[in-house]
Amino acid sequence: MSAPRTNIEKQKKWHRGPLGGIAFALGFVVLLTVVYMLFFLDPAPDEELDGAETVAPAEMQDGDPLPTE
Repeated sequence: MSAPRTNIEKQKKWHRGPLGGIAFALGFVVLLTVVYMLFFLDPAPDEELDGAETVAPAEMQDGDPLPTE
């Protein structure tokens, strides 16, 4: 069945606003995502950790259980 009294040109006119709003909202979300990625994600590691190595205490060896207090 087809819809009664269809007027494609009138429907295009009626849908222009909502579709434009959806396009604007999607563009805004993309813009916010790019801004977030540029300003809040730090691509470089912290300077205090550059070249530092994680070393276990001398009394602990690989495979030893963690000390309990």
